[in-house]
Amino acid sequence: REKLINITIGLDKEINKFSSDLEKENSEITVLKKRIEILEAQLQEAKKDAKTDDLTNMLNKKALTDAFKKQDEFFKRYKRNYSVIFFDIDHFKNVNDTYGHDAGDIILKNVGLLLNRYSRDIDIVGRFGGEEFVIIAPETDKNGAFIFADKIRKIVQKTKFIYKKTRIDITISAGVSDRKEGDSYEEILKLADERLYKSKKGGRNRVEAE
Repeated sequence: REKLINITIGLDKEINKFSSDLEKENSEITVLKKRIEILEAQLQEAKKDAKTDDLTNMLNKKALTDAFKKQDEFFKRYKRNYSVIFFDIDHFKNVNDTYGHDAGDIILKNVGLLLNRYSRDIDIVGRFGGEEFVIIAPETDKNGAFIFADKIRKIVQKTKFIYKKTRIDITISAGVSDRKEGDSYEEILKLADERLYKSKKGGRNRVEAE
């Protein structure tokens, strides 16, 4: 009888220890799962940040470069033409100097919003750097891109940009090219940039495609 009692007590202790260890392991597993969830969320955020411009929340230069490469693959494989529009805000330095960098940031955000709002779903829109923006327009030739870029130019010119109850008049210039004009996406991007410079030299608030 005493043996049975001792065995029973021993078994109770083992069961209690096993239950305690199991609860501890379950608790550790729960903590690990939570950590994994947090790390996965941070990883997704890091991936997003790597492709997103901090200020405007648009695609950044790296993401645009990746998009160019994909469009170039489509062009080489299926001969699907696409266009590039290079935008630049006119006299942006004057905005920063006159109204401050906070005003400049608001202008950048709002120009970015306008570009996104009036672009097609298939268009790829991003901030290239500074006050420069790029739109990649798939299935669009240079003439179509020119018409679209000029439409955007007019919209920006008519938009009331307000900072601290003060209206700031903003215009943009643009250069346009399409993939058939060059041997690589780098070439047509450079060509669009050269035409943007031509727009600036020609008086700004205009679009050049030649």
